[in-house]
Amino acid sequence: MQTPRERLLKVLNGKTPDRLPWFGDLSYWHYYMSIRGKLDKKYIGAEGLLKLHKDLGPGFYYPGYYPYTPIYKNCEVTEVEKNIGISSSFYKGTAYSDTIYRGYKKGIRKIKDTTNNDHIREVITPLGSIKERWLYAESSLSWAPSKYFIKSANDLKILDYWLKNTSFEPECKQLSIMKDLIGDWGCIVCNLNKSPLMDLIHWYAGITTTIYLMFDNRKEFIDIIKTLEIKAEETTKIALESPADFMLVPDNLHSDLVGKNLFEEFLKPYYMKYSNNAKKAGKYSSIHMDGGLKGLLKEISKINFSVIEAMTPKPAGDLSLDEIDDYVTSDSVIWGGIPGVLFTHAISDSDFEEFVIKVIRKMTTRPKYVLGIADQIPPDGIIERIRKVTELVEKYGIYKNN
Repeated sequence: MQTPRERLLKVLNGKTPDRLPWFGDLSYWHYYMSIRGKLDKKYIGAEGLLKLHKDLGPGFYYPGYYPYTPIYKNCEVTEVEKNIGISSSFYKGTAYSDTIYRGYKKGIRKIKDTTNNDHIREVITPLGSIKERWLYAESSLSWAPSKYFIKSANDLKILDYWLKNTSFEPECKQLSIMKDLIGDWGCIVCNLNKSPLMDLIHWYAGITTTIYLMFDNRKEFIDIIKTLEIKAEETTKIALESPADFMLVPDNLHSDLVGKNLFEEFLKPYYMKYSNNAKKAGKYSSIHMDGGLKGLLKEISKINFSVIEAMTPKPAGDLSLDEIDDYVTSDSVIWGGIPGVLFTHAISDSDFEEFVIKVIRKMTTRPKYVLGIADQIPPDGIIERIRKVTELVEKYGIYKNN
């Protein structure tokens, strides 16, 4: 019997494994249960998360890790210190870090504030200051922006100064540890920066302000996109030299947010460069695309990413699995297939099983798929359904031509 990693590599190389590869991201559920104190002791920490995967069956892919440390100079960056704890150093530097921003940071001045866990950060430069606030949701242990750094074109020069005075140093120790720990049970996924446009939308300005800047302050907008691209190239160089197997652009791409015009002008050139560089470095390239698919999937397919990850079909997405297959005309592997909502109590056990069997039967027609959760099992998800997927893969996951 092949290991999860062996099955994955077979599909990535256009060959047929003994069974359909099945990989599940259990990190959000694991993190939530850790913070709530509800996690069985045997599943605590990095070794515990791996054991959880092994006990339930899916292959393990390390949650998006940023393999670099931002270092700020010639400016002061302050950040409110929050009360929410991190269950283990395992989550440092990942999407579940106690800072909402990427990775560790040097040059941050922490400010005590015990009133709430909102993420509040201010950057003070010789050109002025900018400030952001992300509101904390206790129910989901997550944050959402209420105030972005950029409110008008006047703030762009401050952001530009801050970015140009930010450098990066490698921080790959945890990746090396996890690579040795995981072995043949999975792979290491390393996050890159978002593409410059998506970086501006997500981290700094929001969609409304970004669009206004694009039309009303074209020169300043293009200048900041160029600076973001330079920074992305710096961090990508570090990532390509890391021990990770996969390079992931975490754009969470949604075709209702970014249309074809923006894609052609701002995203496609970045994606083409990144995927080519990953291939030259002997890495697999991937993009996280868990939103609306219909408007951009054909264009994404032409980039020739190794993997299009977190593909979410109907009823949560806007395309059926058969339609997704028609849209992806390249050799890119389709990773996903089971919407996260199916792991909740809103779906009956029988409906869940029926849906998963249908997906498995489609995915075993040819070695072009990796069965996965699109994109994660939620905190209130029924964790035993992960084991059920494993059982269904064992029963139905043999390829039709075998």
